[in-house]
Amino acid sequence: MVYHSTRSGATENTALNDHLQSNLDTLLLKQPNALVMITGDFNPNSTDLCLNDVTRPNGLHQIVHFKTRDSSILDWFLTKKPKLFDVSNYLKLVLQTATLY
Repeated sequence: MVYHSTRSGATENTALNDHLQSNLDTLLLKQPNALVMITGDFNPNSTDLCLNDVTRPNGLHQIVHFKTRDSSILDWFLTKKPKLFDVSNYLKLVLQTATLY
């Protein structure tokens, strides 16, 4: 699970990308067919973190394609095996929770 602070900038974005890449390389070298999931609040609007910079080098796919905060997708769910996940129930939970407040 990742939390990327809204105060992060280019230096922290590079550090996050390097950290993810290094850990994925280590894992996939040992377990090439491992089920990889990286989730969290990446705050891309505040940090200018680019989804493609994280997903493309690692062969990851973002499977959350609906707004998770106001008018943005802040929460990413990245995986190498997107067909194994159904996030429609998550969307229902988000919408139900939003109506409680």
